[in-house]
Parts: sequence; C-alpha cells; structure tokens
Amino acid sequence: MHRLHAATAATAVTAAALAALGLAACGGSGPTLDPIDDQVVAVGSQLVIELRASSPSGGQIRYDFSSNAPEMAGATITRRPDGTGLFTWTPTARDVGRWVLDFSAADNGGKTTESVSVEVRSAIGNSSLPLFRRPLGAGTAMNMEPGACIEITLLATDQDSTEVVFREEEPRIEGATLFQESEFEAIWRWCPTEEQAKAQDRYLLTVSADDGESPKAIKRYQIILREPRGRTCGGDPPLLAHTAEDRATVNPLAIRVDVSDDSGLKAAPLIYYSTTQPSDPPDLASMTQLNMALSRGDTRAGTWVAELPNPVAGGAPGTQQTIYYVLVAEDNDDSGGKCDHLITQTFSMTVTVPDGEGEGGLALCEPCTSDSQCGGPADHCLRVGVEGEAFCFQACGAAGECPDGTICSAGELESVDGQLARQCVPLDESCQAGGSCPDDSFEQNDGRAAAQEIAAGTTGDLRMCPLGDLQADEDWYRFTITGDSETRIAIAGDTYPNMELSLLDADGRLLAASEDWGSDDDVERCLPPGTYDVRVYSYFAGENDYSIELTTAPGDCRDTGGGTCTDDPFEDDDTPAQARVPDFEDQVFRSTDNQICSGDDDVFFITLFGGESIWATLDFDQVSPDQDLDLLVYDSSGTLLTPCVEEDPFGCDPYNGQSGDADEEMVFTAPAFDEYYVVVHGWAGSENTYDVCIALAPDLCTLE
Repeated sequence: MHRLHAATAATAVTAAALAALGLAACGGSGPTLDPIDDQVVAVGSQLVIELRASSPSGGQIRYDFSSNAPEMAGATITRRPDGTGLFTWTPTARDVGRWVLDFSAADNGGKTTESVSVEVRSAIGNSSLPLFRRPLGAGTAMNMEPGACIEITLLATDQDSTEVVFREEEPRIEGATLFQESEFEAIWRWCPTEEQAKAQDRYLLTVSADDGESPKAIKRYQIILREPRGRTCGGDPPLLAHTAEDRATVNPLAIRVDVSDDSGLKAAPLIYYSTTQPSDPPDLASMTQLNMALSRGDTRAGTWVAELPNPVAGGAPGTQQTIYYVLVAEDNDDSGGKCDHLITQTFSMTVTVPDGEGEGGLALCEPCTSDSQCGGPADHCLRVGVEGEAFCFQACGAAGECPDGTICSAGELESVDGQLARQCVPLDESCQAGGSCPDDSFEQNDGRAAAQEIAAGTTGDLRMCPLGDLQADEDWYRFTITGDSETRIAIAGDTYPNMELSLLDADGRLLAASEDWGSDDDVERCLPPGTYDVRVYSYFAGENDYSIELTTAPGDCRDTGGGTCTDDPFEDDDTPAQARVPDFEDQVFRSTDNQICSGDDDVFFITLFGGESIWATLDFDQVSPDQDLDLLVYDSSGTLLTPCVEEDPFGCDPYNGQSGDADEEMVFTAPAFDEYYVVVHGWAGSENTYDVCIALAPDLCTLE
C-alpha cells in the first residue's frame, strides 16, 4: 500500500514513543534488509528494485514502501514466491524531481526500513543522456561453424561527459565478456558453446552506457545463431509477396510484405538494409537488421511492416540515394527442431528528395530521423527515453497551448538536428502505443540465473511482456525432483503472440522443446533426481497471459536417463546376421514407426554392384543431443565405409547422413560388388523413433 512520506515520519515517532514505554513489538529484532543503491530513472522507463531480506525467526517477510513523492501513480510492491520483494514504478512527467523512498521489511519480530534517493529526470530531448552509435539496428545473425565467436563493438557519445562505462545488463548471456576499450568504446565477445547453440537459436543482448550522472542508456540487440543448412527439409517454404518501388519522400520508408506458410512462421520476418549493394548471396552480417511487425492477419498468413530510415532525409530537393534491402522469413516445420525453411529475397529502391520545402508532415509521436520529417517548420524530431528512439513532436502555441494529453515542455528541448524549442510532449513522455504491461509476481525471472521455483500443479496469473519490437521477455522457472519421475510441463495461453516451451537440465543442456503453432505447448520426459529449468519464450513482441502446469509421477529412467525405451516390432535386427532385407517394390523401401534404443542399432542388408548407388533418408525430430541418429554403411568384412564414430567425430559428414540434428539424407555408391549393411545408429547411446526410406534411384525418398 502506498503512503506519503509524512505518514512514515508519524510512524517513526509512534515507534519511538512505544519503545520509550517498553511497548515495542515482541519477538526480537526485525528482518535484515539488504542495502539499496540510490537510483536515477528516466520518465517513461520502469524502475525495478529488488528487495532482499532475511528473518532471524524464519517467519514470512512482508514488504512495504512509502515516499514523499506527491503522486507515484502505478507504483507497486509484490512478494515473489522465493521470498524476495519487487518494487516497480514507471514515473510520468509529473514525477520529475528527487524523492525519498522508504522500503520496509517486517515479520512478527519487528520491522526494518531502508531509505533510498530516487531522482526522476525528463528523457525527451535530453542531450545529457548517453547515446548508442554502435551497434546499428536490432541485431545480427551468425553462422554456427565450429569454434565460431561473435564480437560486437559498442560505441556511445555523450555531450556533457568525458567517459561512459559499458555493462552487460541482466539477464546476461553466459560465457560472454565485455572489454572497455576507451572512454566511449567497448567490445563484447561471445563464443557460444555447443550446449548453448542447441538450447536456443536466439539470444538477446542488453547493454548499458552509464555516465554516472544521467539515467543509463540501454541497447537491446538480438543475436541469431544459424546452423549451416546442408540438407533438404520436408514441407513447403514460406511464400513472400513484395514489390519494390522508388520513392520521392523525406519520410521513413514503409516496407510491407505478405508472408504465408502452412505451419506458421517461427519468428517475425527480418529486414536487412544497406546503401551499398550486397553480395550474392547477401552477407547479412554487413547489413543493418530490423524486425518487422504484424499489422494484419497472423503468423500463417499476414502482412508485416517495417520502416527503413530515409537515407536522404534533410537533403536538398533532387538528392537521390539507392537503398538495398533483404527480406528474411523462417517457418516452423520442425517443432522444436532445426529443420525449418529459411528464405531470403533482395530488393532495392531509389529514394529522392521531392521539390518544395521538403516537409514530411509526420504527426505527433510518429517515428522520425530528421526534423524535416515532422509537421511544420517548428515541429521537431526528439529522442525519447533511454533507448534513443526518436519521434516527431509539435511546437507549443504562442501561449503554451498543447493538444489534450500533452503539456508544453518547461524549457527548450534539443532535436536530433540540434534545434532548440519548446514542444508539446505526452504526460508520460512516451510515444509507445498500448501502454505498459504489468509484470506478474514471478518477475524478474528473465534469465536462467533468475529462474523462480514452481511446485507441482497449475500456476496461473502469469504474463509475458514485450521487449520493444524485438521479442517478448523470457520467463524462467525451476523445479526439483527427488526420485525418477515421469514429468510433463505444459503452458496454455492466447494464440498470438505464439509462445514456446523448453526443458533444460541443471547444466543448461536442452532436454526437450515444443514450438508448436499457438501457445498451447507441452513436453514430457522421464527425469532422474535433480533440478531442472523451464524456459517459456516467444519470438514475437507482444503481451500474453498464460498458465504453466507441472505434473510428476514415479517412473523408472534407468535405461538412458531419458525414459524407458520400448523396442519396435522389427527386433531383433541388431547385427548383420539379423539384418532386415528391404523389399524394393518399385525400387524403393519405406518403413515407419521404428525405434532406436540405447546401444541397439538397426541393420538393413543390401547387395550392390560396383558403381551402383542407393539414396536413403531418416525422418525424425530432435531437440536434445541424446536423440541424434545417423546413417552408416559397412561392407561384408565389417569395415565402416562412412567413418563416423564417437571416438573420432571428425570423420562424420554432416551433409551425407551424419549431421548433429534432425533428419538425415545419404547417398552411397558401392566401390565393388559386395554385400553391404545400412545401419541406423544412435549417436553416443541416443534413442529416438524414426521413419526410414532406401531407394535404388534418386528422388524417390523425400523427407516429410
């Protein structure tokens, strides 16, 4: 409950009087509340303060706060399931100033109070805020070659400071390092581990630049890990419809594209742009990336939009520039796996500054990059908030008049082009549509290190909130089991934005994942005793209310640690003497509903003449390393002709039957007339179900 600072003073006097009379609360001293640093926050930015206290009596701790701030509308404090408290507040323009907040922790033994100074500063046209100049755009994609690392240069400017300090903010990416190179430059470096690459293919980097005086500037940057694609995936790729057109405008360049796919998109389409013609195929790492937003339809058939910055905004009439852009869309044919389709299409347009005054006429709170794009000559483009986004504003009237919902700034504000003038600004100093997204009581659980404990049963009243236009903030949960357990985790939410689910062990290794279309996903595993993490996430920016259900029952996971394995009806087919003999009707053999158990390969016998070939496929899903299957070939002497073994994995050919993820394709040509054995092998004891196809001619076996 929120009370004014005067009430705190009265409470202190009353407590002192009671103590003098020997009437203070019984039960010993109150909880110990960890110290809290003073805070500086920008209008429109959420202030989050974690409260941690310990109770000598072990009793439940209650948290509260009070302040001398006159309003503090929307400020809340909640007790999280792990016993900590969370204070959240998004100040408005009316809260500008320096205030004292008193936080308290109380139990049956008494109460402890910690005071903190909070300064609220305007963040519109504030040139004292650090500004990120690098990296550009919303993210980058990197190919996951063995040992690949990524380096990102951080560069900021600050008009009234001699240096800034860069930091990686929570949730941090495990294993990454940040090196401060100079007063305004740093290098962030990360070499993803194999487990990290398999656990997820998108990571969100959040970094800050702090000058020690102003609110910290924030940069969010999405890192996409792409694996080399050496095989054909089943299903159809997305269909992308877009026509490029030259433009005569100083405004941002709106790009609209219609995308459809029968299984739905995995994530929002991306657009990469550059004023330099890209290579063929395009090197996306050298271009600037932006996310696209859904404007109509859904992820199976929808219209997506993005605005590219105009490269000639502010130029003289007749100024021209060609801008190149690449549209990228990825579907979700392989739920939780890696066999999805990725399409790219390259376009270009010539942009010209039109004749006349060149005013863009953009209205209040429309995105901009130059004053020339906004309303009239006195309407300016101003940066808003700690992420440096810029929007058009409207000049105040002669007597300071402004439209409803806005007020005339107290002083002159500096535009992106360096112009100074008073402008009409929203009361909350925000141009973001849709308002705030109140967090649930488990926040901040946005990373594995901050995972919150859940118990068996259904946990409701959960909420996923957007992070700008990038994606939603992740929610992490943790549970512990003391014996072998058949475990099921399920989430249920609204269809859009699509939510996904994955299960990881205590070391961060992916055990199972579900990325079905919509937000009703579940995973099931037999788990040995231990602690496990659950990741709930979305590749789309949006708000979604949901519940999570954890069900456990006694089980027996002794076979593989991944569940009891039941052989298929084709056993025994584990040795050359037991090998199945395919019936090549119309030159092709197919078998479905096969099962590989740990250490129990399946063998198929074939006779081939020298120079004769076979084409084979394995169709299976894979979301964890212990589900990896490969295709191998032996000759009649027992010699392995496709040298792929656990002791020497460098002999494996990921493009010919021995990749590390879902589905396999192989072509084998016999060196001489002999009896050969095609083996479906579970890598390092892996277990999985599969469908197999072996053909004596090309194009007869296709992955579904």
